[in-house]
Amino acid sequence: MVNKKLIGVFKTETDAIKVIESLRANGYSDKEISVMAKHHDEIRNVENVTDTKI
Repeated sequence: MVNKKLIGVFKTETDAIKVIESLRANGYSDKEISVMAKHHDEIRNVENVTDTKI
């Protein structure tokens, strides 16, 4: 089995949220999605909007 990893860099939280929602719509689970941000508040906002724990 091939283990693939994808990395994306986004300018805004909105862009990251759109990609997270797209990944989930395409069958990726929350366990397969990781998010990093410069500020903790940005992560909290992404969690709240996407209804997931990142």
